[in-house]
Amino acid sequence: MSYDNETEKRPTPERLHNKRVGRELAMQYLFQCSITGEKFSAAAWNTFLEQASEEHNLGTNRYARKCREYAEKLIAACVQDSQRIEETIKNVARNWSPERISAVDHATLKVAIAEMLNFPDVPPVVSIDEAVAITRDYSDERACDFVNGILNAVKSTLNRPEREGVKA
Repeated sequence: MSYDNETEKRPTPERLHNKRVGRELAMQYLFQCSITGEKFSAAAWNTFLEQASEEHNLGTNRYARKCREYAEKLIAACVQDSQRIEETIKNVARNWSPERISAVDHATLKVAIAEMLNFPDVPPVVSIDEAVAITRDYSDERACDFVNGILNAVKSTLNRPEREGVKA
């Protein structure tokens, strides 16, 4: 879905599941970190959240809190598993050097792979579908195919059902 026309607006965050907004926040923050070269810090995260809250129409309600909490869990998984995630990307994107992957697509891949590796309650196909949808919103259609291919390759390495979450 493209939003080329000024009268066409992106769906409001209230219509999106809080985990979807959390995934977007995590991707945007990781993207910002990759562009600026900064490492994760609570201060930088809070500054980012102040700026992103307006875009996502986040207030101080329960929905906003759940969005932020999920984003924080994803970012923590990305930071904790950074080396494993990068190795996973490198191993499945054999013909693509990391420099050829756009910063937006790379951040989206990191979030989705972190979720696939660390959140057994989320079915891998959900992580893939969400990452492709986020790619469609923030990158382009060709990138959707790339992200989908990389994440499907990651999914094939997992030792769990692809369409079911595992209860913790």
